[in-house]
Parts: sequence; C-alpha cells; structure tokens
Amino acid sequence: MYVHEIRKDTAEDADLYEELRDVWDGVGYTGLPSFDSVLPDILEWVRCIRVADTVFNEYTYQVSRLLYFDSALDESNIETAVRWLSDYGYASRAFCGVGYAIELTDGHGGLSDQAVVQYAIDMIIKDGRYYPVLDESDYERREAAWLRDYFDGEVSDVMLGGADRDAVFEAWRDDADPVSGDMYLDMEKLPGYIETAKGGKRNA
Repeated sequence: MYVHEIRKDTAEDADLYEELRDVWDGVGYTGLPSFDSVLPDILEWVRCIRVADTVFNEYTYQVSRLLYFDSALDESNIETAVRWLSDYGYASRAFCGVGYAIELTDGHGGLSDQAVVQYAIDMIIKDGRYYPVLDESDYERREAAWLRDYFDGEVSDVMLGGADRDAVFEAWRDDADPVSGDMYLDMEKLPGYIETAKGGKRNA
C-alpha cells in the first residue's frame, strides 16, 4: 500500500505529524514507545499491506475477518478496537464477519489517524508483559456474560431444586475457574454447587 514519508521539519508535513503524534499519545497505554521512534515502523507496516488484505479500495485494510468470536476476549478486543478507531473515522464491519476494516491512508498516500491507532492496538495485544486485553472492565463484563449464557443453557430450574441460580453460578465459577474459550460444567459437582448456594460447605 502506498504511503508517503512524513517529515516533521517540513511545512507541508508539520501539521499532519503533530496530529498523528497527538493521536498516538492519546492511546494512553503504559509502555508504548515514543511516536518518533515508532513512526518509521508504522509507515513500513502500511507499505507491506497487500492488496489481498484490502476491501472496497486499495487503502482500506481488512484488519480482521473472523466469522465468529471464539471467546469473550476476542469479542472484547475487537469491539474495543472498533470503539477506539471510531473516534477517528468509520470502521466498517461489512464483509468482515465479526471483524472490521479501516482506511490506512487518505487515499492519496497520507497516513491516517486510524492507522496510528491500529498499530498501537497491535502493539498492546502483542505486549508480552500483560494479558492482551484492551479494556479490562469491558472484558470482565463480556466474560461473565459468556459464562452465564453457557451455565443457563446447561442447568435448568428443575436441576437447581429451588437453589438461587446466581449463587450456584458463582459457586461453579469459584470452584472451576472457567474461561469463555474453554467452558465446561462437571455435572457430578453440581450438587455440591447447589449445597454451597444454599449455605452448606463449598464443593470439594
């Protein structure tokens, strides 16, 4: 993909450079390198985008084309990314499954704000120091919803025998520590979860 160099010491590029730098600094993630140090890498990344990875035109990058979410983490990171990117332009979901596409340039070789944000997103997700979550509170909310949907689909009211559903659900989470990408409810332990919910001893 074509993108031209940005020289901050030239009159024609000064405004664009400052705009993109402010966008980078606005991501607000501890540990991101300075914009000056990463700008050459962003430009090289855009140049390496293949036509096969674009949609609609030669400068709209199909970032993700997932057909469905495998976990709450996938869902949270993609929806958070779209939310962040939407502050700087339209993030299309058409023809992308549950993924999205963004414009990396202005169509004439000028680097876009969205390209800068997407590069930061990629760095955050690949940051080995932390669990790759863009928005912790959003992820926790979606994770709980995924687990609850699974639990409700596995456990009927009859099986609960009058026990509080919320309490049994929490007993399962406390004991099994399930995650949305690998959910499993051991039905042999369900009576213990019910006992815990009713005020008995925790399931062993």
